[in-house]
Amino acid sequence: MGKTPAFLFYPGDWRRDTQLQQASFMTRGIWIEILCCMWDAPERGKLEGTIETLSRLLGCSYAELKIAINEIKELKIGDIENNNSHCTIINRRMAKEEKERLSNKKRQQKFRENGGGNPENWTAIRVHILERDNYTCAYCGRKANSVDHIIPRSKGGNEDENNLVACCKSCNLKKGDRIIEQAKMGFYENNKK
Repeated sequence: MGKTPAFLFYPGDWRRDTQLQQASFMTRGIWIEILCCMWDAPERGKLEGTIETLSRLLGCSYAELKIAINEIKELKIGDIENNNSHCTIINRRMAKEEKERLSNKKRQQKFRENGGGNPENWTAIRVHILERDNYTCAYCGRKANSVDHIIPRSKGGNEDENNLVACCKSCNLKKGDRIIEQAKMGFYENNKK
């Protein structure tokens, strides 16, 4: 399916999520198991099945999952659709990022099918920008493995080196096809261009 084997987990985000922190310790434990299963689910960010099958998948009892589902729904930690015996659990952030990833993949494929982009030329540009920026993400300061257009091509940006910065995949996905202000991002202090 072309999915990545890992997802980013930020302990600070986990601890600062006030809705999640109001949940019981048991529900938080079940929620992290849900997130892990959602990552590998056929539709990333969405987990569905009967309460019984989901409880086996998550390694908890039927009763524990029922309690957790009620807390998740009540605290709006995730979206829950529970009718009769079928249950659907959605992590909004993961589902949104997956939708954006698939949209970007489709857009890039269409661009290449229409004759756009020279892969050999882009590889040379990409390596130059990563080396110039010392493989450091311009937005968060973590290790960079991709290159971002500060002004996206769709908004008139070009491949001039002044419009390109090293970027980690997480920030690249978060920024998407927007300028940094629209994405509510900024440049990393120590790497400001």
